Amino acid sequence: MRKLVVGLALASTALTTPAFARDGQWYVGVEGGAMIVEDIEFDVGALNNATIVDSDTGYDVGAVVGYDFGPFRLEAEVSYREADLTDVQTQVGISRGAAPTAIGRFASVGSANALAFMVNGLIDFGPDDGLQGFVGGGVGVARTDFNGSTQPGTGPYIDDSDTGFAWQVLAGIRAPISDSWDVGLKYRFFNSDSVDLLSVNGREFDGRFRSHSILGSIIYNFGGEEAAPPPPPPPAATVAVPLQREVVDWDEYIGRFTADEDVQLVARVSGPISRVAFRDGGDVGKGQLLFVIDQRPFRAALAEAEASVASARAALANARAQATRGRELVGFDAISREEADTLAANLRSAQASLAAAQARRQQAQLDLSFTEVRAPISGRTSNRMVDVGDFVTAGQTELTRIVRINPIRFSFDGAEAFYLKYIRQDAGGERRSSRYAPNPVEIQLADEPSFRWRGRMAFLNNGISPDTGTITAYAMVDNPNGFLVPGMFGRARLLGSGTYKALLVPDEAIITDQTRKLVFVLGKDNKVAPRPVQTGPMVEGLRVIREGIAPTERIVIDGLTRMQPGMVVTPRKGQIKARARDDAPIAQPISTPAPAQATAS
Repeated sequence: MRKLVVGLALASTALTTPAFARDGQWYVGVEGGAMIVEDIEFDVGALNNATIVDSDTGYDVGAVVGYDFGPFRLEAEVSYREADLTDVQTQVGISRGAAPTAIGRFASVGSANALAFMVNGLIDFGPDDGLQGFVGGGVGVARTDFNGSTQPGTGPYIDDSDTGFAWQVLAGIRAPISDSWDVGLKYRFFNSDSVDLLSVNGREFDGRFRSHSILGSIIYNFGGEEAAPPPPPPPAATVAVPLQREVVDWDEYIGRFTADEDVQLVARVSGPISRVAFRDGGDVGKGQLLFVIDQRPFRAALAEAEASVASARAALANARAQATRGRELVGFDAISREEADTLAANLRSAQASLAAAQARRQQAQLDLSFTEVRAPISGRTSNRMVDVGDFVTAGQTELTRIVRINPIRFSFDGAEAFYLKYIRQDAGGERRSSRYAPNPVEIQLADEPSFRWRGRMAFLNNGISPDTGTITAYAMVDNPNGFLVPGMFGRARLLGSGTYKALLVPDEAIITDQTRKLVFVLGKDNKVAPRPVQTGPMVEGLRVIREGIAPTERIVIDGLTRMQPGMVVTPRKGQIKARARDDAPIAQPISTPAPAQATAS
C-alpha cells in the first residue's frame, strides 16, 4: 500500500501535460489509498475512556461526482474505509466468549469501518493546464460499524453499528495527463464524533471514529471547450544593475605636435661654404659646429684691422707726446695758446682714431667668428640647404633648421563652450584652470589603440579667436627618445571635471530614439519600460550614465531587439564588468597624472 501511495504522488507531480480547461465541467473520479485510524476511545456510562481500541493501518476508497465552477468545486462523495483491530484495553468487564468478563489489555480481532455519504466544497488554486492545488471540506452522514473479539473463535465483545453526522477536511494536488483525465494526490481527515454502540453484555459504548488517509485519485472531466493554445513564453532578457565607479570626465581634442623651439639658421656673413660639419636630420648639441664659410677673406680683413689698430696706437702715442710738450712750452711762452690747443685736439683725434680701429678689428673678429655657424640650441636638424662651394649671402641664405623636441608641445584649439565650462569649474572649486594649473593631458596617436602619452598643460592663450571662436592651448609632453616629431597629429583628452560618482553600462544597452538616449529598465511583474538617460564619455570600455537611472535598478543588457514598452520578459541575471584599461605610457612626465580610468568605488 505504501508503494502504491508513493507511486501515485510521483505521477501526480510529474504528469503535467497541458489539458483542456476544467472550468464549467462535470467530472467523476475514483480514489483509494492507505488510512490510519486514531485510537477509538469509548466512554462507558460515567467512566470516560473506559475502553480504548487500537487498530492496524487500513484502507480508504471512494468515488466522487462533481461540478467545477472555476475557482470553486462542489462534489458528492461516497467513501468506505476499514481497518483491522489489534488490541483492546478496558477498565470495565467485556465479554470473552465462554471466559468470564475481564478487565485489562487483550489482543483483539475484528474490524472497524465507516461508510460515508458526503457533500464537499473545494477551492482550487493554480493553473488549470498545470499542477493545481486545492483545499476544502465536506459534511454528511456515516454508518460506523464495529466488530471486535478478544480471540479468534470466541464471541465478540462488541458487534454493533451506528449512523450519524460526519465531517472531513481535504487538501491535495491534481494535474492533467490528457485532454480529459487528471490524476491527483489527496489527504483526508475524516471524523464521526458521535458513535453510540451496545456491547454484547448490554453496556453502552459512546465513542468516535477518526482517520487520516493519503489517497491517489483519477478523475474524468466531461465536455468543456478546447482551451486556447498557451501563449508563447515571455522573451528572455539579460538584466543587470549598473556598474558604479568614481570617475572624472576627459574632454577630447584633435591637435598636432609642434617643436618647443624652432630655429632657422641664416648666414650672417657672405661667402662660399667650405665645410658642412653635421649629418642631415641628426641630433646636435648647443654650440656644435654645423657650417664653415671660407675664412680667408675674413682673416685678411682681421689682419688689416689689427694693423690699423697698431697704426692708430702709434699715432696716439705721438700725439700724446706733442700735447705734453705743448703744455710745457706754453708755460714759457715758447708757443702760442692756439698752437697748444691744436696739439691737444690732435691728441683727442688720435684717441678717436684708435677707438675706430679697435671697433673695425672687433667687427672683423665677429665676421670671422660668423664664418663658423654653430647650433644655438640642442635639437634635431633638418636637411642642409646649401652644399660645399655654394655662395651664401648674409641675412638671406637659409642654411638649415633646428627644432627642440624634448620636451615637445602638443597644440590644440578648444571651443568657447569648453572654455566657459572650465572657468566656471575653477570658480566653483571643482577643477583648477589650466592657465595656472598643470592639468593632465593624455594623447593617442593615429595608430595606437589607447591614450599612451602623458603630459601637462603649459599654456592657455589670452583670448578667443574672433574668426574661429576657439582658444589655443598647448601641453608639454616628455619625449626622451625623440619618437614624437613636429607635425604629427594626435587625439588628446584633457581633464574635464572633478571626481564624481557615475553609473556605467555597455554601449549596446543604449538605444537612440531620435534625439534621446534610452535604456530599458525592468520593473514590477517583469515588465520593461524605456527610460531616457543622459550619457557621458566611455570609461573602462563602458558608457557613463549621468542621469536617468538609479544604482539599484536593473537594465536590459542583452535581447534589446525584441523589447517593446510594457513587454513582460523572462529576466536572466547578468553582470556588467569593466572591459578595457589604458596601457601604461611609453614616456612619463616628471609628475605622472592618474590614468584616464575610473577608480573602484
